[in-house]
Amino acid sequence: MHIVKRFFIGCSYVFMSHATLMAQEAPKILPAFKFQALHTNSAFTNLQIKPAKYIILNFYDPGCGHCQKLAVGMAANMQKFKQAQILFIAMNDAVYIDGFINMHIPSLKSASNITFLRDPEVTFIPLFNPSQYPSMYIYDGKTKKLIKHLDGIDTVDSVLEYIVQ
Repeated sequence: MHIVKRFFIGCSYVFMSHATLMAQEAPKILPAFKFQALHTNSAFTNLQIKPAKYIILNFYDPGCGHCQKLAVGMAANMQKFKQAQILFIAMNDAVYIDGFINMHIPSLKSASNITFLRDPEVTFIPLFNPSQYPSMYIYDGKTKKLIKHLDGIDTVDSVLEYIVQ
């Protein structure tokens, strides 16, 4: 089991594992994963992602200003994300995630292509190798191949340039 250390730098977190201090790449193929559905606490796996042209994983921290700005931008541009299934994944307790949603992106609560997940077992970090919040992974929905990994971004345009309209 990996022991994960988080170092706070400004508004970004840098993640390092004791096993390696070298930066690792994001997985080229969407790996098998199991997180927890926000309100039901039931397991949510990669096999439950609804069919879509794109699969977007947004690993964020509710208290991160960059994460908040990016999420607000995504909410304001949801029409441009209609071909994507978007998973918002945080390691925080549900109360903090709900606060983030209610304060910054309440319109996404009912969006059919958005799923809010928790990672209480801290499995995202060793699987996906993020280096900063937010960490965004865009996968092809059909092939499950990585299109782009973006770390530390705060503008929705950084994401939209990889989503073919």
